[in-house]
Amino acid sequence: MADFSDLVTATNAVVDPSTSAADLAQIAQLQPSLRPQVAAHPNVYPALLQWMETQGTIPVSNPAAAPVGQVARRRKTPFVIIAAVVVVAVVASLLIILKPRQAAESGHSSRFNGVSLTTGGGAIAVGCQDSNQHIIIVCAESDANTRSASVATHYGVDGTVGWTKANLGDDTNGQFDAVTVASDGTIIAVGYGTMANTKGNGHAIVVVANSDGSLKWAKAYGGSGFEEFTSVAVESDGTIIAAGLTFSTDGDFPATHGGQDGTGAGTDAVIAAINPADGSLKWAKAYGGSSADEFNGVAIAADNTIVAVGDTQSTDGDFPQSAQDATQSGRDAVMAVINQADGSIQWAKAYGGTWDDLFSSVAVAPDGSLVAAGLAGSEDGDFPGKHIEGTNSFADALIATIDPTSGSLMWASTFGGSATDQFTSVAVTSDGTIIAAGFTQSTDGDFPPARGGKDAVVVSVGSAGTLNWARTYGGTGDDQFNDVAVASDGSMVAVGQSASTDGDFPAVKGQTDAVLAFLTSDGKLR
Repeated sequence: MADFSDLVTATNAVVDPSTSAADLAQIAQLQPSLRPQVAAHPNVYPALLQWMETQGTIPVSNPAAAPVGQVARRRKTPFVIIAAVVVVAVVASLLIILKPRQAAESGHSSRFNGVSLTTGGGAIAVGCQDSNQHIIIVCAESDANTRSASVATHYGVDGTVGWTKANLGDDTNGQFDAVTVASDGTIIAVGYGTMANTKGNGHAIVVVANSDGSLKWAKAYGGSGFEEFTSVAVESDGTIIAAGLTFSTDGDFPATHGGQDGTGAGTDAVIAAINPADGSLKWAKAYGGSSADEFNGVAIAADNTIVAVGDTQSTDGDFPQSAQDATQSGRDAVMAVINQADGSIQWAKAYGGTWDDLFSSVAVAPDGSLVAAGLAGSEDGDFPGKHIEGTNSFADALIATIDPTSGSLMWASTFGGSATDQFTSVAVTSDGTIIAAGFTQSTDGDFPPARGGKDAVVVSVGSAGTLNWARTYGGTGDDQFNDVAVASDGSMVAVGQSASTDGDFPAVKGQTDAVLAFLTSDGKLR
C-alpha cells in the first residue's frame, strides 16, 4: 500500500491516470495542496468532489488543474454538468469527427463513449460534451443558446446532418456511457444524469428512442446518492439489462454493502432488469462487499444468463478479492454470471494479483466462452503483466477467456510495452476472433509506438490469445478508443476522443473532439 503522506509519492500517484478512486480519497485527505489535481483526475467520483468542496480548499465545481488523460473505465470523469449526445452515422462514411459549434471553441471538449451497429447498416455513437465553465450547449443543428440534454444527429455519406432531436428537455444534464440497438431498431442509451425527479447527486439514466431518434421514454433510477449505468444489453424477450454502480443506501436499488465514510469510497455494483415498454423495474440488485465494487460491462449469454464484469476492492461480500490482493490496496477484476429471472448469482469470481487489475468490457464467443478485456497492473496472480516492473505505475492491456460454467480461467494474455496500455472494449467475430480497442502510451512492445501521450489502438487476437495484428491511430496529442463494434463482414466501428491536431484524425478545435472511425476487417481506416 502506497504511503500518500509522502508528497512525492502522492504527486506521482495523482498524475497517474490509473490511480484508483480509493487512493484519490487518501491523497485528498493527506495532501490538501493536491486537491485541485485530484478534482481533475479521470477516476474522481462525485462524493469525493463534494467532500473536497466542503473543505473550502478549492472551488471543485471549477477545478484549477487541467484534466489528466482519461483512462480505464469510460465513466470516470469529474461529475460536472454534461450534456449527452447521440450520433447516428452510416457505414459508408469513412471518418467522422463530431465538432458542434460550441465543442469547436477553445476550452470545450467532446467524446464518444459507446457505439452500436444499427439494423440498417449504420452506427449509433453516444457520449457527451463539457466545458471548463461547466455550461453545456449541445448545438448540432440547434440554437446556440439552448441547452439540449440529448441530441441525436444522423450523418449521411458526406457527413451532412440528416436529423436532430432534442429529446429530454432543458432540465436534464448528464452523459451517455453505452448504447445498444434492439432487433426492431430501438435505440437504448444509458449513463448518468440529473432529471426533474432526481433526488441525489445524479441518477442512472436510460433513454429509449425510435430508429429516427424520436423519444419513446426516458427514466432516472437511484436514491439520494449517485448512480450510473455504464453498460447495457438486451435479453431475447426485449428486457433491458443495465449494469453500473450505486452510492445510495435507499431508492430503487437495495442498500449498498459499501461504507459511506465521508469520502464515499464504498460503492456497490448494480444490475437492473427494465421493462422495455415503459421503463418500470422488473428487479434491481446490488452486489459487492464493504469497499468499492462496480460493473463496467455486461453481455447476454446464449442461455439468457447475464454476464457482468468490473472490479472490486472488497475482501468480503459477493466477490472477495484474490489471495494475492487480500493485503493490498489494489483492485481485482471481477466477473459474475447472474440469473435473468431474479438477479441471483450463479457464480462470481475475482481475478488478479497484488496491484490493480480490472475488466472493462465483456463479450460472449461463439463457443459460449466468456471473453473479458481490461487492464493488468500486477506482475503476479492470475494474469501477470509481462511489462510490469514491481510497481503499480504502469499496466498492460488484458484479454482473458473464462469458462461460463465454472468461472475458471481458460487463458489470459497481456499486451503492451513499458508504459500504460489498456483495452476498454472487446467484441468477438463469428469465427471466434477477438477484437479489442483501447489505448497505448508505450513506444515499445506489442503495439506500434505511440506518437503522443496516448494513441488509440485496435488489435485482433486468436482464440488462444495470440496476437494476429495491432494498429494504432492518432497524432502527437492524446487519442483513445472507448468502444468498438464489429459488423458481420468483419469491418469495425470504433469511437472515442482525440486531442491531436495532426496524424490520422482531422485536427481538433476544442480540448478534445469526439471521434468515430470506420475500419476494414484488418484495421485500416476506410
